[in-house]
Amino acid sequence: MLSHLDVRPFLFYSTLVLLALTGAVNGYVVVRVLKLFSATKAWKIMAMISAVLFPLFAVASIFLIDFFELSQGADEEFPIFETIGCSLLWLIVCCPATFYGAYIGMKSTGNAELGVSKRNSIPRDVNLKSNWWMSTPVMSLASGVVIFASFYVIFFYMWQSIWRSEAYAMISYLMRFLLLLMVVVAELSVLCTFLTLREGDYKWQWRSFWVGAGSVVWVGGFALYYMVFHMDLMLLTNDFVYLLWTALFCVSYMLVTGTTSVLASTVFVNLIFFRMSEKP
Repeated sequence: MLSHLDVRPFLFYSTLVLLALTGAVNGYVVVRVLKLFSATKAWKIMAMISAVLFPLFAVASIFLIDFFELSQGADEEFPIFETIGCSLLWLIVCCPATFYGAYIGMKSTGNAELGVSKRNSIPRDVNLKSNWWMSTPVMSLASGVVIFASFYVIFFYMWQSIWRSEAYAMISYLMRFLLLLMVVVAELSVLCTFLTLREGDYKWQWRSFWVGAGSVVWVGGFALYYMVFHMDLMLLTNDFVYLLWTALFCVSYMLVTGTTSVLASTVFVNLIFFRMSEKP
């Protein structure tokens, strides 16, 4: 009879392959976004970048972490050859899946321009100098405070459990707070996009991304605060290891929240244009 120790490698590699197969969704969404901006000429290059950019960043971070730990005579966090093997397995599965999703997106005939039936040939001038609070940095930082405050308690407990090697026993609560986080990000994104469109500014795409991803500033600030006041790191290499793990977490968090924010705003704008097109 197999024990849980025998099953763990199977679960790990099965999860890795399943996550890599989600590259099909990645490729499809990338092409749909390119269609939105009528920029599908370079869809193959964009699909390749989306397939390898973040995995390469994660692998490079892990290699640097192992390098700093080995330089102090400590055991490596992840075996180097096992990390390389997992990276190759990811690329072998993820790249074809991403290109397949991109190909399906190119062949699809769904709505690609948010219901817009007519566009002006001359872009409309946007002047928001009088409304300083409508600037992207201000809206990003303001929404970031709300997002960070919505999950600060659970985040503090999770972060403390990780760096003090304590058992984390609130997995169900963490999943609920993740769902709550996505709802808060989506609502703030829709609100900020509505305010942007009401002011006559049609450049809402990047602003909506930073509305959701802006909370990474507060997350990173909290991580630095925790390193200075709650951790006794005696060596410089320990600081580098902590900062690398923090950077990997912050980049992942920024991509998740920013993507959620853009998708929510896209659905909102889509519904607006469709409602307007249905009017006689």
